Amino acid sequence: MNTADSGSLLDLRHAATDHASFVVVGPRRFFAIDGLGPPSSAEFRFALEPLRSIAERVRSRVLARLPADARDRVPATIPECLWWHRDLAAPDDLVRGVEDRRAWEWRQLVEIPGPSTETDAAEAIDAISRSAGRAAPLVRIVELTEGRAAQMLHVGGSATIASTLRQLYGAIAAQGETPGRTIHELRTADERLVPVERAHLIVRVPLEPVSTR
Repeated sequence: MNTADSGSLLDLRHAATDHASFVVVGPRRFFAIDGLGPPSSAEFRFALEPLRSIAERVRSRVLARLPADARDRVPATIPECLWWHRDLAAPDDLVRGVEDRRAWEWRQLVEIPGPSTETDAAEAIDAISRSAGRAAPLVRIVELTEGRAAQMLHVGGSATIASTLRQLYGAIAAQGETPGRTIHELRTADERLVPVERAHLIVRVPLEPVSTR
């Protein structure tokens, strides 16, 4: 069993295809958009654009304030997504249900760069909303604490994660742990931006109830 703490972003963004890694994920702040339906839906695909635009606007402001030798401490953002189904909780049910996510809820996430301020985040949301002609922004800010979790790397698109998820649940059971009912995807090579055969995503399952606000 490999265990990493939330102090190492490298560990949280690293996983293997042949075994599970166990991590501890502390509080993180995100720009977020909520929705319903499969990853192939237009609504899901559209949500990436405002999230990336807002996050990159904030990151650019942060980088401009930092000396050149400190800029590598602000890593590039990656798209993430929490998935859940109100009627599914058992691992076997989640594995069977994940191939058809028409009734699943999702929360797409892009982490807010750590050195940013509340003003940076609010200004970016307002600017991107105005540029899209929206009186009310689609994007909001949430804080997420996952705590202890297990994760594996999946090669391919989100629609084919069932086999990886089954392996991950098996590894969790082998450790005598009980998985939560949410599934967290970290899209290190997003299928919306690269050919699906080159897509990579980390599948993470919290071992404790996810705290979010």
